Order: sequence, then structure tokens, then C-alpha cells
Amino acid sequence: METIQTYLENMFRTLPATAEVFRAKDELYQMMEDKYLELKKEGKSENEAIGIVISEFGNLNEIAEDLGIKDIVTSKEEHKEAGRLLSLEEIRQYFKNKKTSSFFLALGVLLCIVSCIGPIIGDAIANQSNTMDDSLQAIGVIAMFLCIAIAVGCFLYSDAMLQKWKTWQFEPCSIRTETVSFIKAEYETVQMKYALLLTLGIALCILCPAPAILIDTRNPSYFWENMSGAFVLLFVGFGVFFIVYSQTQKSAYRKILKWNGTSNGAYYSTPKHDTTVVYKNPIINVMMSLYWTTITCIYLCWSFLTFDWHISWIIWPVAALVYSLLKLLFQSNEKQE
Repeated sequence: METIQTYLENMFRTLPATAEVFRAKDELYQMMEDKYLELKKEGKSENEAIGIVISEFGNLNEIAEDLGIKDIVTSKEEHKEAGRLLSLEEIRQYFKNKKTSSFFLALGVLLCIVSCIGPIIGDAIANQSNTMDDSLQAIGVIAMFLCIAIAVGCFLYSDAMLQKWKTWQFEPCSIRTETVSFIKAEYETVQMKYALLLTLGIALCILCPAPAILIDTRNPSYFWENMSGAFVLLFVGFGVFFIVYSQTQKSAYRKILKWNGTSNGAYYSTPKHDTTVVYKNPIINVMMSLYWTTITCIYLCWSFLTFDWHISWIIWPVAALVYSLLKLLFQSNEKQE
């Protein structure tokens, strides 16, 4: 039966992977299996039984009408080339790289948000000790820039982990239906985990003012007033970390599961017309991809630390103007194919 099953797979390789085709495939397999078992009962050898089954059911053009897929088989419509066939091992490696990339991307965002905690703590400790030692404040500022430097490194490493797979977006690739089944099974197992991480992240962002409110009700000292701002940033930082980490991983599964059925019985990625802005320098490319995320973090930090909501909104038109200027200065004239 393994020979018959392999032959059947080859028969349907050139058809689109639709529910109608899968139904016909299952129906034909059942017919071939019944005929094979019938011939075996009649005393035919395995090779004889397989040969008769293939000769009777092996021409898809002849039995397409009985299976209800005549229009599909005889259609003259040209199907898009399925492109490079991706193995199950490649898909697993992609998910592994995506997980690592998501972690470092989320970690970079976290470090950017909490980087301001260094100067806050340095100033609070200096004031608490009544020495106003400039060295403590300097250490806080150094810690801030150290966090930012590590964050940039995380962003670059995150982007590097996915360089190999970026061709999927602009050239056709395909995966077998059994690979799709694996992806769906994996997605089902991790979906609840990502939902919990997303919920936790949103909850932390919503609850971020709670430490400041609780500390304020206890008539805090200058030290604790400063520390309340640090707690706000910690809540927001870890909240955004969980959101970014869960959603970027989830998008990897959803991206592939959106691939459509096409020729060779596979699923293919539709090449997109690349509308992504390409910059001359790869570092600028990464920085610009995180531009609006950074602006949002700055806006939230500024607003929550100073409560100058009536002023902080000005960051959005200024950021839009700066973004346009940077794009004009650093955008490459070449387009990705």
C-alpha cells in the first residue's frame, strides 16, 4: 500500500491544495485500497495487485469527472510557480531563529525603556545621602547609555538572525501539505502561551501607574518619588517585552499559514511588490524600522515621569518631520527585487 500511496501523492502534486482536491484524493485512495485488498483476496501477488490498481486508477484525466475535479484537472489556468521547496527541517530552523530573534528584539525594547532608570536612581541616592555626589549621577547616566548600547546590539543581532529568511517575502517558496499540518499542530500548542504573555504584557502596561499612586498616598520622600518613576518604567518595560516577544513569534506561524495552495500540491508564499523603504546603511535600516517604537517609548516615559500630557503630544508632529527628513537623507535609490 505504501507504493500506491506514493503514486497517489505524485498524481495530485500538480493540483492546487484545496479542500475539494483533498476530498477527491481521499476518495481515490479509498477506491484504490479497496481494489488492492480485493485483488489480494483473489490470490494476486502484491506486485500484480499494485499494477492492476495503478492501471485502473492511475490516469487522473480519465477519472477526474467521477471524482468531481474535472474542471480543476483540465483547467488551462496557469498556476504560479511554487518556487523553492522548503523542508520541514528548514521550517523548524526558521521557528528556532525567530524565537531567538523575538527574544533579543523584545530585550532591546525593554532596555530602551528602562534605560532612564539609571539617572533616576542615581539622583535619588545622591539626594538621599545628602551629599549630592556628582559621581552617583554620572554612574546613572553611564548606566543609561550602556543600556542603550546593549539594546542596539540586541536589535542588530535580532535582525541578523532573520536575514536568511527575508527572501521568503520577495520570492516564491513552497511547503508540502504535511509540513502545514506540523505548523498547525505547533501553532495550536503555543497559541495559549502567547495569549497569556500578551495578556500579562497588557496588564503590566495598564497597571504601570499603580506603584506611583501607592507611593504618593504614603507622603513619600524625594527618594521614593523618584523611585515611583522607576517602577513605572519597569512595569511598562516588562509589559512591552511580553507583548513584543509573544506577538513576533506568533506572527511567524500566521505568516506561513496564510500561504495559499498552488501547483505541486504545496503551499506557496506570494511574492510581494516590495514597498519597504531601503536605506543605504544596514544600521540605519534597523534603526528606522524601530523609529516609531522608540518615539512611543520616549513619549510614554516623558508623559508618565513629568505628567506634562498637555505638552508631550508635540513629540508626534516633530517625530513625523524628523522621520521624513531622515528618509530623504538616507533612503537608497535602489529597490529590492
